[in-house]
Amino acid sequence: MLLISPIKGSRDHKKKRVGRGFSSGMGGRSTRGTKGQKARKSGNVRLGFEGGQMPLYRKVGKYGFNNYVFEKKIKSVNIRDLNYFKDVKEFTLEVFMKLGIVNKRDRYIKLIGNQVELEGVSVWAHSYSKGAKAALESSKNIVNLIGGSRE
Repeated sequence: MLLISPIKGSRDHKKKRVGRGFSSGMGGRSTRGTKGQKARKSGNVRLGFEGGQMPLYRKVGKYGFNNYVFEKKIKSVNIRDLNYFKDVKEFTLEVFMKLGIVNKRDRYIKLIGNQVELEGVSVWAHSYSKGAKAALESSKNIVNLIGGSRE
C-alpha cells in the first residue's frame, strides 16, 4: 500500500495564471475573448438561460413528488346509515360496497356517529370513533377491526 504513488507527470504541472501580461500567453484578455457578457468580471449567464428564448425547463411541464398515491383515503360512515339495512347481520367492506355505502376506491372505513337501532350485528371497519364504538357495543353488536388497525 505504501508503494503506490501518482503517475509520473500527473502532479508537477502548475496552475495557469491569467491576466499577468501578454508574454505569459494568458494576459490581456485572460482567455475570455473580446467584449460581450462572458468577457466581463462577473459576466456569465445563469444555469438554464437560453438567451431570452423560453428555456426548456419552463417549456416542459412540472413533475415530481405527489402524495396522492400514498395518502390514506378514509371513508367516514355514519352508523345511523346502518339502520336502513335491518336484514343484514354482518357488515364487511364487501357488504358496504354492495349496499352502495362505499365505492371501490374507498380503502379504509371509519365508523362515526352515536345513533344505532340494530342489535346482534357484526360490524367490520378499519377504525371507529369513541361514540360509535360505545353505541354499537351498548346495543349488543360485535365490533371488529380490519387488518390489525388501531382505533
